Amino acid sequence: MTLSFKEKLLADYLDRFSLPAIAFSGGLDSGFLVWFVRNRLKKQAIVLCARHELIPAREEIHRARVMEIYGWTDAECVQVDVLSLPQVVANNRDRCYACKKRIMGMLLDVAVAKGCDGLIDGTTADERLTYRPGVQALRELGIQSPFAEVGWTKEDIRESARSYGLVFANKPPESCLATRFPYDHELEPSVLRVVDAIEERLQTVTKGAVRARVHPDAKLIRIEADFFLRQERVSDDIWQEILKIAKEAGFSWVTVDVNGFRSGSWDG
Repeated sequence: MTLSFKEKLLADYLDRFSLPAIAFSGGLDSGFLVWFVRNRLKKQAIVLCARHELIPAREEIHRARVMEIYGWTDAECVQVDVLSLPQVVANNRDRCYACKKRIMGMLLDVAVAKGCDGLIDGTTADERLTYRPGVQALRELGIQSPFAEVGWTKEDIRESARSYGLVFANKPPESCLATRFPYDHELEPSVLRVVDAIEERLQTVTKGAVRARVHPDAKLIRIEADFFLRQERVSDDIWQEILKIAKEAGFSWVTVDVNGFRSGSWDG
């Protein structure tokens, strides 16, 4: 199969690297970037992953599965303690900047040690148009974003991934667990685990994006999920299980947002 015009632009940009390191989060964008470089262009590249406290457990499982399917088992995973950063724990509007700077800085150190001539990531062209403090951290570290540079949007990536039949082509958008809390609400490891457990339980019975967001009064969890818009029914047993998880952690209420999943709920 020959490259499309857009793929040729991406391939030409990637040709500037003799041995790139690719930051692979497990999501659609970075997953397609790794696949395109290694499996489509057949270029040598180092795959680097970060493990930290704000990654949902199901994302770690998904990432490992993708690496196994496509033969990226040589990827190196770096443990990063992001909750050791006061800016991250405080969860202010610059949290993402501090977190991204720590994570990508550590991956960059590994890339340099391995002799790579650049660390690249899956940031897209449309992400540069939204509130993304982490993008500034990428610029300061000198990390390059091929998709953004050649004008690829998330929909371009999803369309190409579907055309190749990639297992992650229809993967719902995901973000770190800190986005489930309003800004300036301090992040506590125990509450992060509760949010993760609720989302994981819901995703065992439905497809699509799910978010369990902690309300500012810290006594209420609001659930946003695409399946509400599709009129899917979650059994009473599962709701009771979710209520039990929440109440044992000190929450008084669990509510449902009938608008479904909305990215950036705390940014508005």
